[in-house]
Amino acid sequence: MNVDYLVVGSGITGATIARILADAGRQVLVVDRRSHLGGNVHDYAHQSGIRIHTYGPHYFRTSSEVVWKFVNKFASFYPYEAILKTYVDNCYENWPIAASYIRRMIGDNWIPDFKGTPSNFEEASLSIMPRLIYEKFVKEYTEKQWGVPATRLSHSLAKRFDVREDDEPRLKTNKYQGIPYEGYANFMNNLLQSIPIIMNFDYLRHKKFNYRR
Repeated sequence: MNVDYLVVGSGITGATIARILADAGRQVLVVDRRSHLGGNVHDYAHQSGIRIHTYGPHYFRTSSEVVWKFVNKFASFYPYEAILKTYVDNCYENWPIAASYIRRMIGDNWIPDFKGTPSNFEEASLSIMPRLIYEKFVKEYTEKQWGVPATRLSHSLAKRFDVREDDEPRLKTNKYQGIPYEGYANFMNNLLQSIPIIMNFDYLRHKKFNYRR
């Protein structure tokens, strides 16, 4: 086959690109270094009947009507909205952090602990919360996760969380949130149906491979 486009990786991004190109009449080949489709959203059914997310829990979310309509062509989703709690001072508190918690701990007139342009993760975090809150909720968890001091991490990582002005408990507030009824593996199989795929193929080690066959 003559390949118009080579897509490296069969995760949601790569698979979506491949599907759109294929539907537009292009010849597409997908390669993936893993032995399964789906990248990090891969899952499988345990012998007990419980579905296991191989690389940790994933749920789909979007506020786009176009995106939601697109994914529902390949899977049906049951509603799922994640709610996270973090254990602080012997109590379970909302994550993302609720402004009401900060008012309770600091006072109504609290202000962030850093002003200016953040140059690292710690400064970026302190630009949206007081230091006491940062140390209770963010600092130790982040340093354990990355294995380096927070001052050595990129300020952009702090964009992953915020301080909620209300007590909204949901992790995300997108209009559409859910998990495929038949699992992500089935969803990805449907998304990539009829598209040629080479598994167990590390593109970085085979850049000179002849993709025009």
